Amino acid sequence: MKVAYLKSLNRSTGIWLTIRELDGFPRDSLASLKTGDGENAGRVWLPFMKPHIEYALRFVQSEATRLKVFVGYDNRCLDNVPRLKKTIILRNEAARLLGYVRFRVESPHPYIARNFAKSKILPPAPGDIAYRDVLVK
Repeated sequence: MKVAYLKSLNRSTGIWLTIRELDGFPRDSLASLKTGDGENAGRVWLPFMKPHIEYALRFVQSEATRLKVFVGYDNRCLDNVPRLKKTIILRNEAARLLGYVRFRVESPHPYIARNFAKSKILPPAPGDIAYRDVLVK
C-alpha cells in the first residue's frame, strides 16, 4: 500500500502557466521549466514538486496564480484518498488490539496503564529516603 501511495504521489503532475502568471518567479528556475508547444505554446509546465512549488507560493506576485498553484498541489493525489482511509482504519484496529482507546491517544487504556505501573513499582533504595529528607528541608 505504501509503494502505491508513493508511486501516485511522485507521478509527474503540474500545471501549465504563462510567463506573465509567473511574474516574480526566480529567473534561473523559470529557465529550467519545460516550455509548451501546440495548444500550450507560450506557457511553461510548473511541476508540483519541490523547489518549484515553494518558489511559486513564495515569489509569484499574482494572488490568483498562487491560489491556483496551491489548490492544484493539494489536489494532486486524489486517488490516494482510499489508501489513506484504509491506513487510518488499520491503525485504529492495531491501537485497539494494543489497549489504546483510539490510535491518536498518547496513553493506553487506564486499566492497562494501572496494571503496568503496579508491576513496575520498585521499593525505594535506602539512599533515596535520606536524599528526599534533605530536599524537603
